[in-house]
Amino acid sequence: MLLVGLTGGIACGKSTVTVWFREQDIAVIDCDALVHDLQQPNTRCTRALAREFPGAVNAGGALDRAALGAAIFGDVAKRRRLDGLMRPFIAKALMKAIGYHACLGTSLVILDAPLLFEFKLDKLCALTVVVATSAETQLHRVITRDAVDAAAAAKRVAAQMPLAAKLERCAIVVPNDASVGELHAFLETRVVPRLRKRAWLYLGASLPGIVGGALVMYMFFTRSSIWTWTAPTMRPAARRRTRRG
Repeated sequence: MLLVGLTGGIACGKSTVTVWFREQDIAVIDCDALVHDLQQPNTRCTRALAREFPGAVNAGGALDRAALGAAIFGDVAKRRRLDGLMRPFIAKALMKAIGYHACLGTSLVILDAPLLFEFKLDKLCALTVVVATSAETQLHRVITRDAVDAAAAAKRVAAQMPLAAKLERCAIVVPNDASVGELHAFLETRVVPRLRKRAWLYLGASLPGIVGGALVMYMFFTRSSIWTWTAPTMRPAARRRTRRG
């Protein structure tokens, strides 16, 4: 199985790319969805958050995301505590999702992870893809999407790992400064063929691929040997039947 890490900066269009992959029937593991499931009311994860961040979970056992966000906003130490608390839960859920696709024999899986590099999830992946835009386009999209002013948008961009650092560590860059149609065309012609080719190489190098290839070779040479050895003995008999006739 080829596991491909997908990430990008805020408002760069990673979600649009993920939707497109799904429309092409390419398997996607959505880390945000995994986290959302982990943080359902009265789960082990939510109870741990309640102990660590008082007031972040209401009396009914449901996570108050706004309260949690306010508790860690601008506090690097608290953000690290949150990351450290969530990491084991995410790792377990992620291993289950990857194992599920491995058991199905899925050849290509996209790991959609906003914190791909921050959580070192790129170490699990054969290669990584980053969706990127120019700084001006990114800032404009944050302002439009979140209905904030330029200063607030700049703070949200600055709160993340710099996009330039992600680009230095990725194998494939998906530029997304133009239209959605151009983005889809780039994915279809430049990205997916490369991923599928790599997936086939991985399959050939895997144990099922080796066993399958050996079986094909065995059947080919066995049939060739049968034809080589039986054909000469069959031909004289055929001639004798012809003469008798």
